[in-house]
Amino acid sequence: ASVVYRVVDGKTVATPVTVGASDLTGTQIVDGLSAGDVIVTGPFRVLVNLKHDQAVRDEKQVKAEEAAREAAKKGEAGSGDAGSGDAESGEGGSGDNAGDPPAGEESEG
Repeated sequence: ASVVYRVVDGKTVATPVTVGASDLTGTQIVDGLSAGDVIVTGPFRVLVNLKHDQAVRDEKQVKAEEAAREAAKKGEAGSGDAGSGDAESGEGGSGDNAGDPPAGEESEG
């Protein structure tokens, strides 16, 4: 049986699917998903370790949050002392789910 992982409320949900035709870069899902379902995609080394009910985050959302933090840092640096550098890095702190696999794309039906 073929399974894909949908993302529901930030966690993976193992979902049985029926696959159709495939080639080197894609596989058609003919049953088991609905339009708008968000599924986990990524390299095999990440996907092979996924489990049902595992916490995941949308990679695009994570990047947007990082960009917003960087913009905020630059804004703070511009209003502070001239020449103040990035003396303290808050990257990689606990609770940021940095080790979670990325959530993937919406299905098209």
